[in-house]
Amino acid sequence: MIINDIKKCIYYNKNENIIFKAFEFIIEKSESNYIEIYVHNINFDGLIILNEISKEKINFSIRFLKENIYFIEIFFLNKTIKFRCSYKIIPLSLKILGKIENEEKGVFPYKFVSFDTLFYIGKYPDIKYWEKGDFSYLNENKIFDLKKETMIYCLKDVIITQKVLKKILDIIYIEDKNIIKKCFSAGSLSHNLFYIKYNYKNIEKNIKKIDEIFIRESYFGGRCEIFGNIFDDEHVKYFDFSGMYGQCMEEEFHTGCGTISYEESWEKIGFHKIEYESYNNYMPILPTKSQNKKLIFANGINIGTFWYEEIKLFKKKGGKIIRVIESFIYEKKEKVFDNFILNFNNIRKKGGYYKIFGKLMINSLYGGMGLKDDDTYNYITFSKKEYDYINESMDVLKKYEVNSTYILSIEKNYKSKIFLKKKNIKEDDKSKRNVSYSSAIASKARIKLYNAMEGVENNEGRVLYCDTDSIFAAYKNNNLEKKNGDIEWISFYKDAVFAGAKTYALKSEKDEIKIKGIKNGDIKFEEFKDFFYNEKTIKFKDQLNFKKNSLNIEQIYLEKEIDFGLYDKRIFIDKKKKTIPINLNIKKK
Repeated sequence: MIINDIKKCIYYNKNENIIFKAFEFIIEKSESNYIEIYVHNINFDGLIILNEISKEKINFSIRFLKENIYFIEIFFLNKTIKFRCSYKIIPLSLKILGKIENEEKGVFPYKFVSFDTLFYIGKYPDIKYWEKGDFSYLNENKIFDLKKETMIYCLKDVIITQKVLKKILDIIYIEDKNIIKKCFSAGSLSHNLFYIKYNYKNIEKNIKKIDEIFIRESYFGGRCEIFGNIFDDEHVKYFDFSGMYGQCMEEEFHTGCGTISYEESWEKIGFHKIEYESYNNYMPILPTKSQNKKLIFANGINIGTFWYEEIKLFKKKGGKIIRVIESFIYEKKEKVFDNFILNFNNIRKKGGYYKIFGKLMINSLYGGMGLKDDDTYNYITFSKKEYDYINESMDVLKKYEVNSTYILSIEKNYKSKIFLKKKNIKEDDKSKRNVSYSSAIASKARIKLYNAMEGVENNEGRVLYCDTDSIFAAYKNNNLEKKNGDIEWISFYKDAVFAGAKTYALKSEKDEIKIKGIKNGDIKFEEFKDFFYNEKTIKFKDQLNFKKNSLNIEQIYLEKEIDFGLYDKRIFIDKKKKTIPINLNIKKK
């Protein structure tokens, strides 16, 4: 750890509690009675801290959602220590942040570490124990001291976190010096900054909960689909929109008071619930959710709620609107985010960590506005009697017992209303965020992506895969310089295999494999290709993971499995060289 630029490493000692030793060091080196400590990914360290303080019945408060910790506030020796998560403010790995600061994070033999090896001194551990990376500096003839190497490795992590965080906080202080005290994530930071400094059109910060329920039905994510795979005489070009959401946020949006309407008009500014039919469309426009809750784009008759611009595109491309069921319309539209986007685009242009922060604030505003209200409350008690009462009389969604400390996630409903009122937890008739803008932004992004894909299909290309703001397409023409309208291709691949959402293999000068949760190098390109076309199941052994169970953490090694015959967002045809949309045969009620 680093406190006031004083570095300190504390290593395991069976005769002392290193967590409390750390607390004492923090208090000793801090003059204030209120101390904030940043941890990069508190979900890991926070569980260790929580386990130790609960043993000693130390008073604390915690903010977590779905076992995702935002802060832990501890009251220790008449002082308050608040552990905050820097990763939630800067959600980038230390490896990436280290490159920006010219600090090499290095590699570490995670699989070698156990209670039996904590004080190991000897030959360098076999390469099988190390995470993948650059091993050029490893020397088999050199003595390896695990304690020493662990302290060097961990201190390097802390130095990287400190360097980047200081610079990011400097930018935040220029915007508003007090705002960071109220914000615990990039989403809340960008959201609050916008409404404090940039909301010159006075758009609503929150809306009535009954309106939020209707509009949220129109809030879908980005489009991620496979349209096909390449033939032998084709190659692949790749395009990535630069700042997709920022581009969309420069457009016009709804302003004024929204109202419910039952007029038969889907062209008015706002959100419309419609019954519609899409037929014989290779790239259906309107999104829906499949039975297993995946986002799909299907043909057939369906009912859904959409931003009006997406309905206009659907109608323009031959879609049929059967009826308008209900609408939520606005008075007018105008630019509302342009000053915010301009400011943070200018910050991005400075490069380095400025670029990271500027992009982060733009994307986080879109996401932050769409956050769903928390319908639960986390309550901590040391009383078994109170724990039993809550557990028996209310709807407890999750409960944790950590060393006789009880943490309950209670649903906010009529059963818990009186109890929550006694705890001064107020219910509001309005939502915390305004999802209408996130929904409109996401819709505009899908429109922009659709237009780009249509441009590919109309100009000698064949779309193979898309993911929110990127496109892979097949061409027989070998000219990398060629543009399709405003689209300029930035990467070229001689072969590719698209097997599933975020599951694909690319072949350039060297094989590139991208599989969610699987590290590059665990499978070769030709192996991936063979498994896909022959619909085999592939297993990856010894995938390091951490199991969070009842707010305790356990290091485990998983065997991950990928079944190449399970893609269900479109239907493969022509020996997996093409796909067609799913057809909805049953009309939704």
